[in-house]
Amino acid sequence: MPSPLFISFKQQISVLKTSLIAERRDDFRYTAADHQRALGFRLLASAHLEHFLESRCAETAAIAATEHRKRRPTRASKCLLVWNAVSSQSPIPVENSEYMSSDSIDKAIERYRNLVSKNHGINGSKLKGLLIPLGFRNGDLDKHAQLFDRLDSVADNRNPAAHTRVNRARQLVEPQEEWLVIDNLMSLLVELDEALDCACQPIA
Repeated sequence: MPSPLFISFKQQISVLKTSLIAERRDDFRYTAADHQRALGFRLLASAHLEHFLESRCAETAAIAATEHRKRRPTRASKCLLVWNAVSSQSPIPVENSEYMSSDSIDKAIERYRNLVSKNHGINGSKLKGLLIPLGFRNGDLDKHAQLFDRLDSVADNRNPAAHTRVNRARQLVEPQEEWLVIDNLMSLLVELDEALDCACQPIA
């Protein structure tokens, strides 16, 4: 079942589409305003996408930490503890009392929240950097390779629109194409959403 954050993200994107994407026209006679709104969609959709991914990762870490404090460790909480120890050049907790202490997981969560808050923009490599502390390894990341590639494309398209003047009318790109870029991500985001749920489930 999709997370509330994913459902909210999808609803926000739908509202943006209705507000900013012109209906398809067979003759390609879009107005300058149609193209300007499409560029606005590109920027705003990218911002919503970034917010969703960062919030979803932070939420996963928080849920995993809550389970850990209840003495129900998860894959994400175990990996956060190891990641925090390595990142801070501290001894990796191996004793059960130290491993299960609230102080240890609190420090790990604080470091992870700082990592998320310092993240600016989203692309494939930045998302990987948020997933690895949650327990995603090479095999897990390989399953989401298509998502990482498409996020790189979204970032590449967003940057020129944010920092330079783009003449979409000369490119003869339909406004609907901006919507399809995001719409084609949805199934891939659902798969990641489900994988994040699995990462914060208690394990034996």
